[in-house]
Amino acid sequence: MYPARIAASSFRNTRCFPGTRCWTMWRSVRWSHIVGARRRWTWRASTCYPDTLSGGMKQRVGIARALANQPSTLLMDEPFGALDALTRDSMRIELLRIWLQLQPTVVFVTHSIPEAVYLADQVAVMKLGEGSISQLITIDLPRPRDTRAQAFLDYVDTIETCLSADREAAVTRE
Repeated sequence: MYPARIAASSFRNTRCFPGTRCWTMWRSVRWSHIVGARRRWTWRASTCYPDTLSGGMKQRVGIARALANQPSTLLMDEPFGALDALTRDSMRIELLRIWLQLQPTVVFVTHSIPEAVYLADQVAVMKLGEGSISQLITIDLPRPRDTRAQAFLDYVDTIETCLSADREAAVTRE
């Protein structure tokens, strides 16, 4: 069993990246800065063990690790589900800032309809129990999105209606 690694080195491990240790250190500092870690971490916090970090900081380390290999596509499966409401809102804003800066394709899985409308350009509504897409909805709202705007709420209602119809169809099939 390996001893626990400190958070700052958990994504700058030289085995994870090609090149020299200097290159690895530069990339880890760059990605930690992009995900907002540099301005939020103190030196003391960056030398903490991962299990002592807050949920938001753990998410930032995870996002930095995912971005370190410069992927063209990111899969994020319920990344903010375990966070409190304030941290979740903060992480949504951070994710949008990162997305605007780097422009990767992000496949974001969520059960929160407002979160999907807030973050997505397209929302794929899945069929209940089948795992197939019942409807693909394009979100045509400017960024940053106002969650209290009527157009935003209309998209939320559209998706809820789609889910309700699918739920009713699933009940009649049984």
